[in-house]
Amino acid sequence: MNHNILNKFLEFIQRCNTEAMNSNDYNIIQCVFKYIGKETFPSSNQLSLEANVSKASLSRFIKKYGFENYQQFRSLLSTQTTLLGYNLKVFLSQNILLKNDQEISDYLFKQCMDNLLATKQQLDLNKLLQIVRLFKECEDITFLGDEHDLDEFLLLQIQLLTQGKCAYLFKMNETKKVRNYFFNEHSVVVIVNVCDGFFHYQDALEIALKKGAKVIYISQDNNPEIEKKVDIFYKYGVEKSINTGYVSLYYLGELLEKLCIKYL
Repeated sequence: MNHNILNKFLEFIQRCNTEAMNSNDYNIIQCVFKYIGKETFPSSNQLSLEANVSKASLSRFIKKYGFENYQQFRSLLSTQTTLLGYNLKVFLSQNILLKNDQEISDYLFKQCMDNLLATKQQLDLNKLLQIVRLFKECEDITFLGDEHDLDEFLLLQIQLLTQGKCAYLFKMNETKKVRNYFFNEHSVVVIVNVCDGFFHYQDALEIALKKGAKVIYISQDNNPEIEKKVDIFYKYGVEKSINTGYVSLYYLGELLEKLCIKYL
């Protein structure tokens, strides 16, 4: 599946989860979510009627959430999500659905433990201490990631703030609003990206580099092109894995927090 399409779909869902501001938004989202993954998706007239909103309100919603028109919106949430669902079912049938319940439990536990073990085996304390030194020397720190990535770094942000460091934590859908404002030559930008297929920060990365900020990139996947550009490239976990990478992010976030307490 096209990664740009998948990224746009994920961004839309996350924005729906966090940005709904009024009853019209909630009504539209409630109706839209009922149709995602279904074989049919309503016309704009049908959707506005079901959501009890005007066509103008629906049009504003579509543009607010990053779509050019209803046709683009409908295409993403019908055809492409059906394909996504099919691909997921194929993956599950190959890896999980043919197992019994205990085997599924054991399989998922092993996936998590394998990721943690790989992270521990790859642990580079020297690099982590370099990160702490950059935190100590800079004026402000900005963490960029998706909803799940940054959940594991909230305590680190709080710890940095209590130690007198300006530390910002911006989730995926917020980066366009803040990236030009916060980055400068005295900044450190930490990009947390579990899997390269879900990388949403190319523009933010380039702007941070142009403004002279120090850039730290944390990911499970090797990326020689990005590694050449950034100041610290920290690889962890199991390459090309996704969900289990969040388990190891908790470990890394906690470890960085403790190192900051000790050395900052």
